[in-house]
Amino acid sequence: MKKISSTKELNENEVLRVYKQGFGYAVLRVVHIDDDFFSARGDKPFVSALKKKDRLEAYLWSEKLSAYEFELEVLGTIDDDLHMVFFKHADRMRFSRERKCLTADVHLPFSFFPFDILHTRKAFTATAVKKNRGVIVRISDREGVMRYDGSMTEGKFIKGRLKILNEEIDIVAKIEPAPRAEENTYMLKFIGMPERERERILEFVFNVYRE
Repeated sequence: MKKISSTKELNENEVLRVYKQGFGYAVLRVVHIDDDFFSARGDKPFVSALKKKDRLEAYLWSEKLSAYEFELEVLGTIDDDLHMVFFKHADRMRFSRERKCLTADVHLPFSFFPFDILHTRKAFTATAVKKNRGVIVRISDREGVMRYDGSMTEGKFIKGRLKILNEEIDIVAKIEPAPRAEENTYMLKFIGMPERERERILEFVFNVYRE
């Protein structure tokens, strides 16, 4: 993907993650790009909290786990059923080769079972699957950190269910090395998660950060 240098090069329907001091994080989706401004839609509580000349921290995820960070200035809003905000174009965008993934410290019970990727049919059709119980202590829409009083092998896979925002989400994850050498702590890299579930987790993380 070609690097971009200005929000004039955004595409319609692209998703922006933004932060407003005093409110927290939110997701916006680009609606229209003009030579002098661009517009985006978001949730009503966030758009209602914006006023002209507010400055937001923003970032855009691109392909291959890279990201752009930039600052946005609010030109105005339409705070009715549209929940639309208009921004002055940002002409400086900082490129990063890694996505800065927003995480939240949590305490979420997590029931799961391990499975062998080479024998998935047996694992998912067994009449009596032994469930293990752990706790998710850190989460983003791409990965989580789990505490579990048992032995887990790096590179193995697990399937479990997590309750977030009164909704149960199925999780398939690969065990990876924990970010810090903490006893009974494992990194879970979410595999094949549908975009809707990722957005629900991201919404949950944003709610944790809401100020």
